[in-house]
Amino acid sequence: MFIKKDNKVELIQGIPHGSHLDTVLGYAERLSEILSMKGEQVGSVVFEKGRIIKKKLKLKIYDVPLGVITFRVVTDEKNVLLTTYPMLEDLVEVEARILKVLEWKEWPEGDIVCEVSNEYGPQITFFAVDYLMKKDEYVRRENAKVGVGLLLYFLKVGVDARKEVQGPGGENIVIDLSEAEVLLPGTLNGGFIDDYIFTGHVKEFREVNVLGKDGYLLKISIEPLGLVPAFVLKERVKGEIEKDAAVYGMGWLQGKVIGAPAGI
Repeated sequence: MFIKKDNKVELIQGIPHGSHLDTVLGYAERLSEILSMKGEQVGSVVFEKGRIIKKKLKLKIYDVPLGVITFRVVTDEKNVLLTTYPMLEDLVEVEARILKVLEWKEWPEGDIVCEVSNEYGPQITFFAVDYLMKKDEYVRRENAKVGVGLLLYFLKVGVDARKEVQGPGGENIVIDLSEAEVLLPGTLNGGFIDDYIFTGHVKEFREVNVLGKDGYLLKISIEPLGLVPAFVLKERVKGEIEKDAAVYGMGWLQGKVIGAPAGI
């Protein structure tokens, strides 16, 4: 279903992608390697920013495929770099109701606030890797099938029974993580709105290599999303990964719209 909601878009202060680049490259300074590989342009778009004073940006899009990860590079029409970020190719599909579109003030990027349509009905916020091309669809759609996945800042194998995190008001919150599968806002640990703390169980994993860096592609059972694909650098893993291992970590939740929900 498509709807018209002028108040669905909210402008927010975005953040640089340095920490996101680090999840794959190890350190953001390796970005020059990605830019040197951008090759042929894969698309272009006229992106409209602003609600009162509108301006149109003519943008060029380049994708750098590196196996399980693809880097998206966006420039203006004069080939000046505007943004670049890694994208996980494997995603878990969920049906969701789109509640809010959080567009970044400085860059042609956005986060999507949605309610997952399952028995738990959780609200999540993910960075939309396809926002450049699908902004209008996010704004107009009430319901959509979306794919989401995690790029991990760290992963710890073996979960302590109790974990202390800082609450939104600065207070300390103690949560029991033994045998649990939970997804908590990363803002509890100083993260951005699309960062998440989680506990879960590894159901699948394999070793991969991206630009000379060893890592793991995993599928982690995390309620309320199900079997969530995740990428983590080997150097950011504490402990030995094995099937059904309990894990604790923090990562960047990203996603894209896939289509209409079943039956629509």
